[in-house]
Amino acid sequence: MSVSDLASAVDRVLALRPTPALQEASGCLDEAANVLGTIATGSAAPELAEAVEGLLRAREELARVQQTCSALGEVLGRYLADIGVGRSDTASSTVARPSPTTPHAKPVEASKQALIAELQRQGHKISPERVVRIARLPDERVVWLEEGDDRRGLQHIIKKHGEDFAGCGIPESKVVDLVFNALTEGREIGYTATDRPVYEVRYGPRVQRVAITVSENGFIVGANPLSPRSKVKTWKKQ
Repeated sequence: MSVSDLASAVDRVLALRPTPALQEASGCLDEAANVLGTIATGSAAPELAEAVEGLLRAREELARVQQTCSALGEVLGRYLADIGVGRSDTASSTVARPSPTTPHAKPVEASKQALIAELQRQGHKISPERVVRIARLPDERVVWLEEGDDRRGLQHIIKKHGEDFAGCGIPESKVVDLVFNALTEGREIGYTATDRPVYEVRYGPRVQRVAITVSENGFIVGANPLSPRSKVKTWKKQ
């Protein structure tokens, strides 16, 4: 097989990638998850929340397939470049493009609504319109942060500890990210004098400590940063 024949064969492989169909399917899944998520909010039917989660999982699998197709194009493109042959216009035009819809906005919103619906079915008091962020932890608990007031929630955190976070190099716009990263990815290392659990989580190039109070139902009451030198009590072994 000549080099030109090989290049043509590679072009045919690239042209067979189902990129447009994958993008269309991804958009349809996003829309379906968003609609079902809206319906699931306030519904007592667990099947709706399960359906939303199923759609989101399918969307994630599609995203992985799209990434694989894109990676295939890059690998074959580099191979052709190495042997001194460029891809044809036809093959280049089939390279995976970003979906016209925002990649994560709709799935995240649908997941948020599904988790809110789950808490409502369990009888927890939650104000959906005031929820800033909600997430499922590795231990399957659902935690959420509301706008709150001077005593609890985001308003309380910023009003009482906003300057403390800023002093640690954490701007107000990143406080929510830090709190949820600590809860979902951080390591619990002990507690403060006020029995507030302390987590260590990577923030940029360093490890940041943050103390977070979460009520039994999953509502995030408060949070404050700690310096590496702050005293942290360790949990007593049972």
